[in-house]
Amino acid sequence: MKSDRGMPEGRVYHFAIGVIPSVHSQLLTYAILTEINGKIVGSQILREQNFMYYIMGYWPTKANPKRVNLLEVNGIDSCFLVKNYSGKISGYYAKPISEMWKLRYSEHPYVYDIASGWSQEKYKPSIAQSTFLYENYGVANIKTNYFYGDSLFKILRDIQDPAWVNTYVSLSSP
Repeated sequence: MKSDRGMPEGRVYHFAIGVIPSVHSQLLTYAILTEINGKIVGSQILREQNFMYYIMGYWPTKANPKRVNLLEVNGIDSCFLVKNYSGKISGYYAKPISEMWKLRYSEHPYVYDIASGWSQEKYKPSIAQSTFLYENYGVANIKTNYFYGDSLFKILRDIQDPAWVNTYVSLSSP
């Protein structure tokens, strides 16, 4: 069944981040996922800058048609657009997003003089950590699945909490 705009009913767009290395040696993959009737049916991979401008409401997109700062609305601290001396948007700052690599890696795979990650294993979380991510965020495999929708905002809020980080770091498999 189609809506009056010719689009299938039940179509929802979600911002998504995967701790999945992508082209250009980035540790995170940014996307907008399309969901129809509860099933993910498509994805649009984005450059980091475009993703940030969309999710912070600077540019319009189907996932944020009202152009609001969805990070701010969802209680994610330390995420904002940066303006130059004349008030023009010149970039962004998003510390929680830049720390998402720590969920998967115990040490940064490209940069060697940076803080340690939170993973129990070098290139992937322990079984206990993986189970925790699945049960709390719906991510069955951090190497192939995205955090998206409400789960994306939840993980971004949680990784800002030192107590949550300590709990995640301490999860080890028997």
